[in-house]
Amino acid sequence: MQDFGDLIGAILFPFGAYFPGFTISAALMGFVYGIFLYKKPGKEIKDFKFILRLIISSIIVLIGIKIFLESVFLNVLYGKAYFAVVASRFVTQLILLPIQVIVIFFLEKALRPFVNKYLYKEEKIGIDEYLDTFDKFTKDPNLDAMKYIMEKFDSPHKKLKFIHVAGTNGKGSVCEMLSNILKDTEYKVRKIYISTFNKI
Repeated sequence: MQDFGDLIGAILFPFGAYFPGFTISAALMGFVYGIFLYKKPGKEIKDFKFILRLIISSIIVLIGIKIFLESVFLNVLYGKAYFAVVASRFVTQLILLPIQVIVIFFLEKALRPFVNKYLYKEEKIGIDEYLDTFDKFTKDPNLDAMKYIMEKFDSPHKKLKFIHVAGTNGKGSVCEMLSNILKDTEYKVRKIYISTFNKI
């Protein structure tokens, strides 16, 4: 996308001469970062591994492209001495290297939840198919299946202000214990017993 951005910027804001070499360098920078930093949806990469990839890609971009390649373009465009341009840009890019690594790392950490939620499409799998992956009798009971289903419905249970107790035995005892706990924490409690789903 960087090459398109550079090209569109040159068309919309035509300040100075346009040189396609910088469009190529912009495309290469995007390509390098994409190759090194791309994460598959749902796959997490440890921070150490991500930082290592970030450092390598930043070195390639800042040293290889910004210094050596773009210095060639400046030499062609303005006739400036190549090694003089390289020397003048080297210090600047060397200072920018750690700053860029730190900024990109923390930006990625901050934006990753939003990207996962709004940009990546989850792999579609039927609820029945998902539930079939669980053993009917397990030595490690958990709420993974229930959490998965509730998340599919945008977790409506988190917006409710009541506790639903159901089951074969022990409902009365559970309700009594919950009632006493809530009363001790100054909550108002009202118990309603229903036998059918449409009673209320």
